[in-house]
Amino acid sequence: MPQSRWNKPRVFIDADVLMAGVTSSTDFAASLILLRLGEIKLIEAICTEQTVMEVQQTLKEKLPEAVKSYKTLVKHSMIVTPDPSPNELEGCRNLAAEFYIPIMTAALREQCTWLATFNEQQFTPGHPDILIARPDELVSRLRGQFAWMGD
Repeated sequence: MPQSRWNKPRVFIDADVLMAGVTSSTDFAASLILLRLGEIKLIEAICTEQTVMEVQQTLKEKLPEAVKSYKTLVKHSMIVTPDPSPNELEGCRNLAAEFYIPIMTAALREQCTWLATFNEQQFTPGHPDILIARPDELVSRLRGQFAWMGD
């Protein structure tokens, strides 16, 4: 039976998830799995330039030896989009805590169906088109979507 064309999940990756994936001490950490799913093109893993720079700066300060592998991982696994403009931010003011408005705005602009974060409470009330989830919950739900691939 032929499969219909499958639309890849578009997942916005918050900085905390990106940092956790890059610094994971195991290959089985959900944050790293999300980045690997982006690398092998099973999902479209998306973040903003600000997110990339924020994590890179933290790595430079705390784990400078990880910066080179971080840049390679981002290059191969992420779609990096421009930061939202001030005008774009205005339409999302009531969807998330102040610091997280640019993330919600970019996720909406990029038509993401998921936003992976460890800070779910900061994205309330959220938006009905985006499901906010911790990496482990998201990986679990994606397994169900990918189940047909093993048949």
